[in-house]
Amino acid sequence: MSSLIKRILLFIIVTPIIGVITLFLPFYNHLVLNILLIAGTVFCTKETAQFFIQRDFLHTYSFILPFAGILPASAYLEVIGVLPFGSLLPIFLVSAGIILAKSVFIRESSDFSRLLTELMANITLLVYPILFSTFIIKLSMFENARYCILLFFMMTFFNDASAYAFGMLFGKRKRVITPVSPNKTAAGFIAGFLTSIFIAVLTKYFLPAVFTVSYGKMIFIGTVIGIVCILGDLVESAIKRSARVKDSGDVVPGRGGLLDSLDSLIFSAPIYFYLLKFIL
Repeated sequence: MSSLIKRILLFIIVTPIIGVITLFLPFYNHLVLNILLIAGTVFCTKETAQFFIQRDFLHTYSFILPFAGILPASAYLEVIGVLPFGSLLPIFLVSAGIILAKSVFIRESSDFSRLLTELMANITLLVYPILFSTFIIKLSMFENARYCILLFFMMTFFNDASAYAFGMLFGKRKRVITPVSPNKTAAGFIAGFLTSIFIAVLTKYFLPAVFTVSYGKMIFIGTVIGIVCILGDLVESAIKRSARVKDSGDVVPGRGGLLDSLDSLIFSAPIYFYLLKFIL
């Protein structure tokens, strides 16, 4: 079975499942969805850590992995009111402090030679994907959260799907847009970008009582997310190219690793959260 067929089947199967979970299982501030997101964050962190391990910048992911569960879980506890609003920032800072303080307990003088790379790798992982992922969970705090979350997923996933499809169909002769990802095409970029805008406008049209802002503001949201989705994909491509690997893993048929499927979603989440916070 070709990679294209696998991607199409995956999209057809997974997208409705996510839609059902988001729309029809909103109980306890989307507990089911957020459990999946916490597990996904842990898995994506493991995959990202492998990039650093591949280049010998990091020895193991065992130290950073607990933070991949703690921070997203803290974001959810903040959403449901168990933790005070704003708790995520001090938890993040304490986590960063623990990572830095770990250097004090090095026992072998030879380990100091790799201390800087270990610190930089772990701090990077704490920010991306861990901190960025918490903003997907924090979307559960908004009024009409199910529709806000679904809009985000649709803008992101359809951006990626249309970019891939149009790139395959119309961009074969002009592939090298950036050395970071030589197979990406201008046709794919434009299609993905316009798709995010189209999804935002379409959502406004069908749900005017939920998204009460003007069409202009919805176009602005779609435009920003359309651009950031592309950047998220390219950022992960740049990291993979630096690590000299093609995919982050092999758990997703036709896609590679889980991070390969969620890179745009994770990268866009903080931007989308603040767009909703200040525009809706």
